[in-house]
Amino acid sequence: METGAEFQQRATPYDYVTPYSRDGTVQRSPPNDFSGRWASGGFLTTAEDMARFGQGQIGDAFLDGSIRSLLFRPVSGLPGVAGYGLGWISARDLHGREVHFHFGAGSGSTSFLAVYPEQGLVVAMIGNLGHAKLPFTRLVGIIEPFLAARS
Repeated sequence: METGAEFQQRATPYDYVTPYSRDGTVQRSPPNDFSGRWASGGFLTTAEDMARFGQGQIGDAFLDGSIRSLLFRPVSGLPGVAGYGLGWISARDLHGREVHFHFGAGSGSTSFLAVYPEQGLVVAMIGNLGHAKLPFTRLVGIIEPFLAARS
């Protein structure tokens, strides 16, 4: 298993929030040891492996449909708009398409995974900027061409 120290040798993580940056400028993030966060998703991974994981959420090859429904069923949020289930935010996009997604952010990294089950589409993104703000309109702009190609 890769540790934060090995990761630091491959990519330079940055952040701009307190306590890593006192004035909001982008600064190098301190080293992280993710081993204490595995249960809450503190894994080091690649966008390719995240996309494979997301693809496993489509169809029954990885999870039975009843288990997947349990993961995606919102237990909080705004019913009919967006809600949070067991690690997934479930919603309808601006065109009414079902989407399940998850964000992750910490010191030196930000990630995003979107699963469109009806379109068979998964989009995974990882960046080396901690707490990066990924506005909804920018995410839609990144994902939309992939969805258009599937129509």
